[in-house]
Amino acid sequence: AAAATAAPSAGSPAPSAGLAPPEAAAVFRDVCRAVAAMHAATPPLFHRDIKAENVLHHAAGRWVLCDFGSATSWAGVHTGADAVMMAEDEVRRRTTPAYRAPELFDLYTRERLDGQVDVWALGVLLYLLACGRLPFTVGADTNKLAVLGGRYPPLPPAVPAGLAALVSDLLVVPPAGRPPM
Repeated sequence: AAAATAAPSAGSPAPSAGLAPPEAAAVFRDVCRAVAAMHAATPPLFHRDIKAENVLHHAAGRWVLCDFGSATSWAGVHTGADAVMMAEDEVRRRTTPAYRAPELFDLYTRERLDGQVDVWALGVLLYLLACGRLPFTVGADTNKLAVLGGRYPPLPPAVPAGLAALVSDLLVVPPAGRPPM
């Protein structure tokens, strides 16, 4: 069996700066390939818990996405108060707040839940890889209002403009405004 190491995470004693742009791009590329394969499956699969802690560096040199315990093939809108309450409980148990898309924080918006929740999480992951911190976290807590408003600190000036633009494209509050996989 090949050994694997975890990607840098905000929960570990990481440096205050992110990865070098080529390394961040390599991690992100490999994770995007995994997510794209999931979304292209029949039926499509949605990971719903993409985070640095679920990205491992394989001994063969590539980065791999792991922990599919939160994955689902269900996509849709929860209607009715009972369905929303049950879904909120599942979201709390199966997703990580720091990477949670706005539509998962507020199911009463009646936004469609699908692969766009993974696209948002990819934006959070890329932000972390680029600057070494999570975009919506203050101390140990996720700022729900910042997520719902799509407000996060700007990336450091050393982050290449193209990478910063991609983060901006991925962290768009309305799911329909995010790029598809």
